[in-house]
Amino acid sequence: MTLERFPLNRPSNKVAVTLLVLLSVTNASSGFSLIGNTRLWTDSLRPLKENSSTELANESGTGSAEVGPNFTSSTPLTAKVSDTVKDLTEDERSVVNLFRLRGPSVACVSSYSTPTSTQSRRNKSTDKNEGKGPPSGSSSLGSGSAFSISSDGYLITNYHVVQRAFQIQEAQRKYQELIANVASSQPLFNLFNMKNQTASSRFPSTAKVYLKLSSGKELLPARIVGTKPELDIAILHLDESPDRCPPALPYGKSSNLLVGQSVLAIGNPFGLDQTLTSGVVSALDRTVKGVAGNDISGCVQTDAAINPGNSGGPLLDSTGSVIGVNTMIVSTSGSNAGIGFAIPIDSIRRYVGETLDADRMARGKKKGGWLGLEVVEDSSLAGALRKKAKGSTEGVGAFVMKVKNGSPAEKAGILPLISKGTIQVGDRIVAIGGKMIEGPMELVQDIRGRVEGEQITLTVENKLGERRVLYITLEQIPKA
Repeated sequence: MTLERFPLNRPSNKVAVTLLVLLSVTNASSGFSLIGNTRLWTDSLRPLKENSSTELANESGTGSAEVGPNFTSSTPLTAKVSDTVKDLTEDERSVVNLFRLRGPSVACVSSYSTPTSTQSRRNKSTDKNEGKGPPSGSSSLGSGSAFSISSDGYLITNYHVVQRAFQIQEAQRKYQELIANVASSQPLFNLFNMKNQTASSRFPSTAKVYLKLSSGKELLPARIVGTKPELDIAILHLDESPDRCPPALPYGKSSNLLVGQSVLAIGNPFGLDQTLTSGVVSALDRTVKGVAGNDISGCVQTDAAINPGNSGGPLLDSTGSVIGVNTMIVSTSGSNAGIGFAIPIDSIRRYVGETLDADRMARGKKKGGWLGLEVVEDSSLAGALRKKAKGSTEGVGAFVMKVKNGSPAEKAGILPLISKGTIQVGDRIVAIGGKMIEGPMELVQDIRGRVEGEQITLTVENKLGERRVLYITLEQIPKA
């Protein structure tokens, strides 16, 4: 499909002006707005910018415009943002405002195979793309969407969007480790100067990932922080320019979704960035086959248009909160057929939080504290445990699923649901620092903000409803 843009300087300006005047006159009785039609005509040529007012030739208070005697082909035919919104319905205004607020947080992801040959290095000084994207001679490995999840440069995308780039990088990393191990154990190996040869020098090409933010056209290099093929999730980081990362999107709750609920998808289908589509939740708890060959359960099915390039973009509820990561479609043509799927946000929040914490510590940005337990996140299981427990109804709390050996939680005597192969009701954490918690994610988020050596107080309730206060000192997160 070829997209053509009409030139601004049209040869029949007088004809166009006359036609617009006639349309405004003949449709006056039906409330036809010349401003509205002019806006639609010019939107494809020059989009309106948020919070910016553009000049309007001979603007009148009724929302229509007359063509003045000084009208030329370069006369602006755009309206103020406030003028374009006031005629919309309440639902339309809600969607428009949501897109203006959340759209900038969605980026375009692209990965490339970049040459590492001598010729490529020889031409590096004359490469016009140097520092602005992939060097000359690069070939595309894939593209998709991503969205910001933190203010310090982290974004989420699908694993299959960067899969080929990740596999190339992993092969080079393992090769480099092999060379280092052999060189350290075989002194004669150094005679061949193999130890000093980098992985890139032994491979004809390497792989790089780039992000294009909505605020500009520049391709910014990104690092693959971690991948979870079983959930088709990858986390990226803007190492060189984390301060340019757009605002983080807030998390919603995919477990609270209802069939028929309105949803929105933002992404870059077919490379057309900042594309918004809308629909409803068509079904819940769908199971789809992931790129790792495993089944991904609990997926959200939607009829919001999802096409190649939308992968990795956010699926939002009507409040603008992320409820899923768009991942795949069912289609006989390869394009949208009204059946799309998103990975539920609840299933990836723990992995995302743990990966970000580990990477921040590796970069020396944070030394997190370790409690050493897992909580029950499944709402149905938590409900069943709540019925069996005899505690008060004040606060929902978080039931303890597992306790790590040698952890601060084990030393404090916290009893888990699963212990030595047996299943029991176990303890429920109802407050931290004296503040009641409504659910497991509140506890998880609180602990992630703590540091090594910090002392916390947990109010714990056993299956008989008896409460006790524990004073626990968080320890260093053990290395994997």
